[in-house]
Amino acid sequence: MIELNKIYNEDCLVGLKKIPDKSVNLIAIDPPYNIGKADWDLICKLIGKYDYKLLLNKYMKSRYIFNNQNLPSVWQHEPIKQNGHTTPKPIEILKNIILTSSNEGDTILDCFMGSGSTAIACIYTNRNYIGFELNKNYYTIAKNRIDTCLENNKLHIN
Repeated sequence: MIELNKIYNEDCLVGLKKIPDKSVNLIAIDPPYNIGKADWDLICKLIGKYDYKLLLNKYMKSRYIFNNQNLPSVWQHEPIKQNGHTTPKPIEILKNIILTSSNEGDTILDCFMGSGSTAIACIYTNRNYIGFELNKNYYTIAKNRIDTCLENNKLHIN
């Protein structure tokens, strides 16, 4: 059984099968650049049992959460320093996506957790997360960043 607020060092194609249906509110993923269409189609089928075009069509018809935070339509952020990952994502961008596309307490899925930026954005926005990262080095980086974030958050709250 998959636990909330945890990342798993395993292939998402294995892990996705362990997630109960209708338990994820938002999928926020940035697939590796070398992922092929066949792999992408398989991931889409496991997530929503649709191929990419059907999944996109279903999404366009059923979008229902858009928490307009008076954000501009173009988000510009300074490049961030590499933290052991080749393409770390700015947490502020992920926070914007999560804030406008989900509600507090929702569960966010990231199949390619990388250095953990999605999980950290979830912590900052009071969302749950489930993450998968196949690369052991990136998994360790993400785990350490998440642990540090949680410890800093705990100190900030107390």
